[in-house]
Amino acid sequence: MCLDGLSVYVSTDNPVKELTVAQVADIFNGIQANLPAGMHTYYHSHPPDFNTINGVATWEIFFSRTVKDVYMQLDLGHVGTAGRDQVELMKKYPGRAN
Repeated sequence: MCLDGLSVYVSTDNPVKELTVAQVADIFNGIQANLPAGMHTYYHSHPPDFNTINGVATWEIFFSRTVKDVYMQLDLGHVGTAGRDQVELMKKYPGRAN
């Protein structure tokens, strides 16, 4: 349970399109815009979040489109299972890992 934010689960078990990821990012931005000051929206990582569309991971499409107050719940085990570098992702999106 997040006491200072909102967690939303989005299934990425099925193949998704870049437009779908962009639409979900826009929804998260809208949720974040309506939260009281100091609250944040979070997206929790799972291995399929690192599947790629045109060579770009859906995770990166999502976080390149969301505002900085949408935080990453970066599950290090899931990131490792997906074969990605956890530290690299935290550096790419500074201040957003939670």
